[in-house]
Amino acid sequence: KSGDILIPFGISEDNQIEELKLSQAERKNAALIIGKPGTGKSVLLHTLIQNAVKNYSPDELNLYLIDFSGSGFNRYYQLPHVKELVSEAARDRGLSALDALHREVFKRIELCRTHGANSISELKVNNPSLNIPFLLLIVDEPEVFFNVENDIISQRSQATIYDLIVKCRKLGIYVIL
Repeated sequence: KSGDILIPFGISEDNQIEELKLSQAERKNAALIIGKPGTGKSVLLHTLIQNAVKNYSPDELNLYLIDFSGSGFNRYYQLPHVKELVSEAARDRGLSALDALHREVFKRIELCRTHGANSISELKVNNPSLNIPFLLLIVDEPEVFFNVENDIISQRSQATIYDLIVKCRKLGIYVIL
């Protein structure tokens, strides 16, 4: 489907390729990876990033990467897929990256409005000459946004992430936390 992103991440016990499927049509545009410290969440995120850039060109997929856990995402700085990379991030720098992605929302809304489309997938099908990559936000240690209860960064981060997941589903934006 034109609104799906499939990212392989491993092999099942019966030797089948396991994929993370993010889909606009099925309202599965976000994933939450949880686990105890040391269980491989960051390793999984690296696997997803590497396989996403292997399977999709920069014309098909752009990445917004926020890494509160250290400098692990720095290795992706030179990739043409990466539009924003914040590593060893302070909360305000992470929020700036969210704001950059949120500004793309308004551009996409206007593109859809101009071309009479209800979604980015419809826009891409009806206007194949337009270069409109899907956007994927990946945040390692997203709880850092909310470390200080009810401050302005927590409030804005929560509101922006909510908008990206719930309100912007049709705009070709996917989120992995």
